[in-house]
Amino acid sequence: WTLRRLGIYNNMIIQVEPTVSGDWYWHSKDYYEEQFMTKVLEVLRSRTTTPKAIALSELSILVGFIPPPIQSNLKAFLRRYPEKVHIYCDFSGFESVYWVQETAHPYMGPTFGEFPIHIGTIQRFEPPDFDWEAYRDVDDMYRVESLEAGQEAEGAAEEVAQLMEEMLLKLEQLEQA
Repeated sequence: WTLRRLGIYNNMIIQVEPTVSGDWYWHSKDYYEEQFMTKVLEVLRSRTTTPKAIALSELSILVGFIPPPIQSNLKAFLRRYPEKVHIYCDFSGFESVYWVQETAHPYMGPTFGEFPIHIGTIQRFEPPDFDWEAYRDVDDMYRVESLEAGQEAEGAAEEVAQLMEEMLLKLEQLEQA
């Protein structure tokens, strides 16, 4: 009768959702992680190649989707288990490749290949030599620091005025043509 007090009567559709994500899983999160890890190890053990390493992209295809309780990607999930899985990061090619194999030694951390020379270096930018004085413009501003600089600024203002007159003459010639 409490549902009727809330205004819910017969022939009504009720949608019930959990308030906390992951509340309605049948098992604990650890169970899903253990099941997924055993699936990863089965795929690694079924390899017939030597060494039994597999690229991370290929492993993600063979393993399938990650169960929803595990809220991380495959690489982050595998890094949580250094006692079971060894990850080798190869950066020597055009793109980075992560090789995964079953760990031979307990608690062996991920290893990294040699980095190419150009990674991690900063190319120093050197602007080319440019003669700014040869390219004065109408919009150039000159700083006045002393009387001499003020006289130079007046001379520059006269140059700018001459440039403006030349530009106006050229515009008139273009309009007439």
